[in-house]
Amino acid sequence: KGQVDRLTAETLRARANLIASLIGLDDKDLDARNPDDEWTVRQMIEHTLYWERHSIDDLAETKLGKRLPVDRHRAGIDVSDPLAGPLNGPEKLTSIRDTSDDAR
Repeated sequence: KGQVDRLTAETLRARANLIASLIGLDDKDLDARNPDDEWTVRQMIEHTLYWERHSIDDLAETKLGKRLPVDRHRAGIDVSDPLAGPLNGPEKLTSIRDTSDDAR
């Protein structure tokens, strides 16, 4: 299979491992701060989900490009990183696509 398939499978495997490691944790555990870390477990999870989503959107845009419809459905999930803030929505990817079209 291709690179996109491999990267998607690796992402899904990593997400399943993350979910499995979180089973049984309550809010107190998620909000606890390890003395050696700046972030709580919850913040680390938010950070991981943010960059996972960003990477998948970027992968779809750069590797699949024109094969995907511009108006394709995207998950309506609000993803925010403790440092980077909210993930930009589809309008950013559309503007990137429009800019790359202008360069041709």
